[in-house]
Amino acid sequence: MGMSVQVTPLCGVYNGNPLSYLVSIDGFNFLIDCGWNDQFDTSLLQPLSRVASSVDAVLVSHPDTFHLGALPCAMRQLGLSAPIYATELAGHLLGSTTWKITKDGEDVIYAVDFNHRKESI
Repeated sequence: MGMSVQVTPLCGVYNGNPLSYLVSIDGFNFLIDCGWNDQFDTSLLQPLSRVASSVDAVLVSHPDTFHLGALPCAMRQLGLSAPIYATELAGHLLGSTTWKITKDGEDVIYAVDFNHRKESI
């Protein structure tokens, strides 16, 4: 018997906006990132406002505004109250994070390979 996995993009798909996804695994809802832009455009939070109360855990992949900037607002104004887990920054951030979620011996791998910084030599 397999797991039910559903990925719902909330923000940042194909348009360069901040990242935010809802990943549901057998009814347990992970919010992957809770980003915002430098203009703090509240319209970007509309999709998150519809699901914030159903989030069971937040996974933050990168320590920047585009990945976690809306987190304080979501907790204060949108009703987000789930525990928050973050990756540990180790050295220079190149933009890759992988989460492995295991349930009943089955693994779900969620990888974020995104670098908002424009690195140059």
